[in-house]
Amino acid sequence: MKEFDLIDQIVSILGEQAFGEWVRVGPGDDCSVIAVSPDCEVVSSIDSLYSGVHFPESAPPELVGYRSMMVSLSDIAAMGAQATYVLINLCLPSESFTWALECAKGIKRAAEDSGVFVCGGNIARGPLGITVSAHGEVPEGKSILRSGASVGDSIFVSGCLGGAASYIRQISSLTYESPHYESLRKAFYEPSSCLGLLSEVRGKATSCIDISDGLIQDLGHILDSSNVGGRLSSSLIPVNKGANLNDALFGGDDYQLLCTSSTQMEGFYRIGETTQEGGILVDERELSRRGYDHFLA
Repeated sequence: MKEFDLIDQIVSILGEQAFGEWVRVGPGDDCSVIAVSPDCEVVSSIDSLYSGVHFPESAPPELVGYRSMMVSLSDIAAMGAQATYVLINLCLPSESFTWALECAKGIKRAAEDSGVFVCGGNIARGPLGITVSAHGEVPEGKSILRSGASVGDSIFVSGCLGGAASYIRQISSLTYESPHYESLRKAFYEPSSCLGLLSEVRGKATSCIDISDGLIQDLGHILDSSNVGGRLSSSLIPVNKGANLNDALFGGDDYQLLCTSSTQMEGFYRIGETTQEGGILVDERELSRRGYDHFLA
């Protein structure tokens, strides 16, 4: 199969998700052309996932496609923004056309679930990987940043943590019969984009980040940016069934939202509060901010 034949087949699989209300020019030209709503600003993020680093080499390509979309779209959600479209780069070893087409099915499903459009991209030969550049819009001056937390704010997470880390930790021994297998597999391969939480985040969060590198490490980014400390209670942290507290604190790959707010956030779990003193305390014990590091893993 030739490169442009593969592109045509991928666009065919994407169907209506390649063209939509924001897309003026979709796949097939030098650039996509996207409409932006009046009085809005554009937010953008990009993430790359490579085989053997960010997903197992044996991972089903359809699930890799789905996961890659949610990884980037959760960044848009963390800004309190409405996601609109993505651009995708596939890096493929020779003759990986079937993998690419199966991956496209997962991309389409994620796009449908998230209400976004895949309006362009690129294909190159090389180590197996996928890069998703996600874009959205937010009312001017209304982005939710990491730097907005104040002393006394409550700290919230949007869902259970640790499932993805537990899945990877046990992947060599997990089987379909293992307890909580499906819940752990789903936590890793099919995280939520959290875009459905937009109104709550935009209306109440003072700061926000998506949890990609572990609760403690990502909370540290908010605390440093906001010049505050944090105190958590382990009994309040929602831990995925089949995972443990260590997975939830340090594991990463959850892509849940971590927010601060001066008021209760509906549908979120309150796990602690911000403090005047620096550092992160869990059950009154200070923890180091270890988590996932691309260059130490």
